[in-house]
Amino acid sequence: MPKFALYNNKITYPSDIYKQNIAFDAEFLCYNCNDLLLLRQSRGKTENYVEHFYHPNPCRNGTHIECENIHIDKIRKMGDWHSMFSQSLLANACEIFRFNKKSKHFVDGYDAKNDLGIEFQNSPIQAEDVVNRENTTQIDWIFNVEKQYKKYIDIGNYIAIEIPFNCWQYAVKECNNNVFLYTGYKEWCWLTDRNSYFLEIDGTRKHVWIVFKDDIVNYKEVFENTCMENILSENGKKLFADLYEKQENIEHMNIAYARCRESMYLLDNLHRHHIQVYKFPKNSITAIKSVAGSGKTTTLLELAKIHKKKTNSLLGVQ
Repeated sequence: MPKFALYNNKITYPSDIYKQNIAFDAEFLCYNCNDLLLLRQSRGKTENYVEHFYHPNPCRNGTHIECENIHIDKIRKMGDWHSMFSQSLLANACEIFRFNKKSKHFVDGYDAKNDLGIEFQNSPIQAEDVVNRENTTQIDWIFNVEKQYKKYIDIGNYIAIEIPFNCWQYAVKECNNNVFLYTGYKEWCWLTDRNSYFLEIDGTRKHVWIVFKDDIVNYKEVFENTCMENILSENGKKLFADLYEKQENIEHMNIAYARCRESMYLLDNLHRHHIQVYKFPKNSITAIKSVAGSGKTTTLLELAKIHKKKTNSLLGVQ
C-alpha cells in the first residue's frame, strides 16, 4: 500500500483528506507509476476506521512493491535550512509535483500563475539532476553556502565564497535562470559568473565562486527577482525581515591572490586599476608581488608617469 498519494500535484496522506476536506473518491495518483489510487477504509482492532491508499489493479502477486517502497524522506532531503524556506511559503505553493515523460520531481516552491518555480538546494546535486528538473519547470535556484568560508575582498570589491561540493561547480552551469547564494549574512550573492576559481585567501588555497559588488544583493532583491515575492506567506515575510535584522555583514579583508589561470586573467585588471588610482600615503613604500613576466616593471613605469610630479618615491618589485 503506497504511504502517500498525489492530489492536485501535492503530497497527500490519508489523514490530509479530513484536514483538507477532500472527497474520498477524488483522483489520487501514485508517485511511482502515475496510476490511479483509491482510498480504502477498514475497521481496525479498536473498531476505528483505518484508511490507506491502494492500487485497484494490482500486479500478479497482488501488490505494487516498488510503489510501496517509496519513502517521502528519500525523495525530499529536508534539513533545518530547507524547512525554513519551505515553511515560509503559502501552503498551496510549496512542494508541487512536476513531471514530464523523462523526469518527475517536487519543486520546492511554485507560482502557478507565472509558471515559475524555485528550488532550495542544501545538499549535493549532480548536473544531470538539474537538467531533469529544468526540463519540467522554469526554475530559479537558491544554494545554501551559509557554512562555507566567505570574505569580502576590498581590492576588487567582490565576495569570494568557497564551493561546498565539487558537483555544484558543474550543477550551477546547467541552471537556466537565476542562481542566488544564501550566505547567512545580510549579503546575498547573485551568481551571474558560474565559473569557479582558485584563490589564495588568508594563506590558504581555496576553490571559490566570485561575486562582484554589482551582484551583491539583499533578501528583498532576491525575492523580487524570483517567484518568492508571489508565494511568500505573511509569516514568511516576517521571518526573513526579522532574520535580516539579526544578521551581520560579511567580514572584509584587503586582498586575495590568483592561484589559477582563470583567476589570474580575472583579477589582473582589477589589481592594475587599484594600484593606478591608489593614493599613496606620504613616505610610504609599495611593493608589487607577482609571478615572473606578469608585467610588474611595466606597471611601475606606468606609475612613474602617473606620479611624475612626485619626488623621493620608492617603488619595490618582488
